[in-house]
Amino acid sequence: QTLRGVIQAIPNSELKPSQVDLGIELFAAGLSKLTLIEMMHEYQRCVKDIAITTAYELKESKTIRKLLVGELVEVLEARKEDGATSLSRVRCRALHDQKEGWATLKGNQGTAFMESSQKPYYCCEEPAS
Repeated sequence: QTLRGVIQAIPNSELKPSQVDLGIELFAAGLSKLTLIEMMHEYQRCVKDIAITTAYELKESKTIRKLLVGELVEVLEARKEDGATSLSRVRCRALHDQKEGWATLKGNQGTAFMESSQKPYYCCEEPAS
Protein backbone atom coordinates (compact mmCIF):
# COMPACT_ATOMS: atom_id res chain seq x y z
CA GLN A 1 0.00 0.00 0.00
CA THR A 2 1.24 3.48 -0.82
CA LEU A 3 1.61 6.40 1.60
CA ARG A 4 -1.10 8.23 -0.34
CA GLY A 5 -3.44 5.26 0.14
CA VAL A 6 -2.76 5.13 3.88
CA ILE A 7 -3.38 8.87 4.28
CA GLN A 8 -6.56 8.81 2.21
CA ALA A 9 -7.86 5.86 4.27
CA ILE A 10 -7.75 7.88 7.51
CA PRO A 11 -11.38 8.28 8.59
CA ASN A 12 -12.72 11.85 8.83
CA SER A 13 -9.33 13.39 7.97
CA GLU A 14 -10.98 15.93 5.64
CA LEU A 15 -7.66 16.36 3.82
CA LYS A 16 -7.91 17.71 0.30
CA PRO A 17 -5.91 15.97 -2.43
CA SER A 18 -3.74 19.10 -2.77
CA GLN A 19 -2.86 18.89 0.95
CA VAL A 20 -1.90 15.23 0.58
CA ASP A 21 0.23 16.11 -2.46
CA LEU A 22 2.02 18.87 -0.51
CA GLY A 23 2.73 16.55 2.45
CA ILE A 24 4.08 13.80 0.20
CA GLU A 25 6.21 16.30 -1.72
CA LEU A 26 7.75 17.63 1.51
CA PHE A 27 8.78 14.15 2.64
CA ALA A 28 9.64 12.72 -0.81
CA ALA A 29 13.36 13.03 -0.13
CA GLY A 30 12.96 11.34 3.24
CA LEU A 31 13.28 12.63 6.77
CA SER A 32 16.43 14.47 7.66
CA LYS A 33 17.93 14.12 11.13
CA LEU A 34 16.97 17.74 11.84
CA THR A 35 13.34 17.19 10.76
CA LEU A 36 13.03 14.06 12.87
CA ILE A 37 14.53 15.78 15.93
CA GLU A 38 12.21 18.76 15.46
CA MET A 39 9.16 16.48 15.30
CA MET A 40 10.15 14.80 18.55
CA HIS A 41 10.75 17.94 20.62
CA GLU A 42 8.03 19.21 22.90
CA TYR A 43 7.95 22.59 24.60
CA GLN A 44 5.70 23.88 27.36
CA ARG A 45 5.03 27.45 28.55
CA CYS A 46 4.43 28.16 32.23
CA VAL A 47 0.98 29.72 32.79
CA LYS A 48 1.10 29.69 36.61
CA ASP A 49 4.21 29.83 38.82
CA ILE A 50 5.37 26.31 39.72
CA ALA A 51 8.54 24.76 41.14
CA ILE A 52 11.04 22.57 39.28
CA THR A 53 11.94 19.75 41.65
CA THR A 54 14.67 17.10 41.83
CA ALA A 55 12.39 14.03 41.65
CA TYR A 56 9.05 12.92 40.25
CA GLU A 57 7.66 12.11 43.70
CA LEU A 58 6.95 15.41 45.46
CA LYS A 59 7.57 13.90 48.92
CA GLU A 60 11.09 12.81 47.95
CA SER A 61 12.11 15.94 46.02
CA LYS A 62 13.66 19.30 46.74
CA THR A 63 12.90 22.53 44.91
CA ILE A 64 15.53 23.54 42.35
CA ARG A 65 13.85 26.86 41.55
CA LYS A 66 10.50 28.34 40.62
CA LEU A 67 9.34 28.61 36.99
CA LEU A 68 7.73 31.98 36.32
CA VAL A 69 4.70 32.70 34.14
CA GLY A 70 5.73 32.89 30.46
CA GLU A 71 8.89 30.85 30.91
CA LEU A 72 9.57 28.04 28.40
CA VAL A 73 10.76 24.52 29.13
CA GLU A 74 11.88 21.72 26.85
CA VAL A 75 10.26 18.39 27.76
CA LEU A 76 12.92 15.69 28.20
CA GLU A 77 10.71 12.68 29.02
CA ALA A 78 7.11 11.72 28.33
CA ARG A 79 4.61 12.98 30.90
CA LYS A 80 3.82 10.76 33.86
CA GLU A 81 0.46 10.75 35.57
CA ASP A 82 -0.07 9.58 39.11
CA GLY A 83 -3.40 7.76 39.22
CA ALA A 84 -3.82 8.28 42.98
CA THR A 85 -3.23 12.04 43.03
CA SER A 86 -4.12 12.91 39.39
CA LEU A 87 -0.88 14.91 39.06
CA SER A 88 0.63 15.14 35.58
CA ARG A 89 4.40 15.85 35.63
CA VAL A 90 7.26 15.96 33.14
CA ARG A 91 11.03 15.97 33.37
CA CYS A 92 12.09 19.18 31.68
CA ARG A 93 14.84 21.76 31.12
CA ALA A 94 14.23 25.48 31.61
CA LEU A 95 15.43 27.39 28.56
CA HIS A 96 16.26 30.44 30.68
CA ASP A 97 19.10 28.83 32.66
CA GLN A 98 19.22 25.17 31.53
CA LYS A 99 18.16 23.86 34.98
CA GLU A 100 16.67 20.36 34.75
CA GLY A 101 14.07 18.74 36.95
CA TRP A 102 10.42 17.75 37.28
CA ALA A 103 7.53 20.20 36.82
CA THR A 104 3.79 19.78 37.22
CA LEU A 105 1.68 20.23 34.08
CA LYS A 106 -1.67 19.75 35.80
CA GLY A 107 -2.40 19.74 39.51
CA ASN A 108 -4.63 17.31 41.40
CA GLN A 109 -7.56 19.78 41.26
CA GLY A 110 -7.17 20.15 37.48
CA THR A 111 -5.23 23.43 37.66
CA ALA A 112 -3.06 23.90 34.56
CA PHE A 113 0.47 25.09 35.30
CA MET A 114 1.84 24.61 31.76
CA GLU A 115 0.48 24.71 28.23
CA SER A 116 1.87 23.35 24.99
CA SER A 117 4.05 25.78 23.07
CA GLN A 118 5.87 25.90 19.76
CA LYS A 119 9.64 25.59 19.62
CA PRO A 120 11.18 29.01 20.13
CA TYR A 121 13.40 30.40 17.41
CA TYR A 122 15.81 33.21 18.00
CA CYS A 123 17.12 35.65 15.43
CA CYS A 124 19.85 38.25 15.52
CA GLU A 125 18.57 41.73 14.68
CA GLU A 126 21.98 43.40 14.64
CA PRO A 127 25.27 42.24 13.16
CA ALA A 128 27.34 40.24 15.66
CA SER A 129 30.90 41.42 16.11
